[in-house]
Amino acid sequence: MQQSSSSKSDASGFNPRGVDMQHLHQVFERVHDVVVARIVIAQFDANPRLKDAFPGVHLKALETIKRAHIRYAKAHRAGVRFAAVTQACRGIASWIALCVRGCLASVRAAHQRRRFVASVRAQVRIPRVAHNQDAQAEARHLRRVA
Repeated sequence: MQQSSSSKSDASGFNPRGVDMQHLHQVFERVHDVVVARIVIAQFDANPRLKDAFPGVHLKALETIKRAHIRYAKAHRAGVRFAAVTQACRGIASWIALCVRGCLASVRAAHQRRRFVASVRAQVRIPRVAHNQDAQAEARHLRRVA
């Protein structure tokens, strides 16, 4: 007799509809997750009676999806702004690099000219003082004429 009553209680304890409802409620508790919300919306679209039975869950799923779209749009806008700032910084950095290269090239050219003039003077053996005195005398002559 005990076996029949225990088998009866086991048989009555398992209710597939109750398990389905329990699983459905567990899914509804996780409706704040975007993936679950998309699944719920797909199920509600496939079964309108389910949507009529749980309108609050349907609205919560729609809200979750809408918030996900908003977050994605904000992240996209931030990414676009970051890309624009990065591009501007690259432009400024390349401009600075060109300016520095130009300055270094002019310094290098001046240094080479100075070395060339020094080597020519060494070959001709013109003393610097005499050259400076000639330049000063020529400048005085130009002042008198003007």
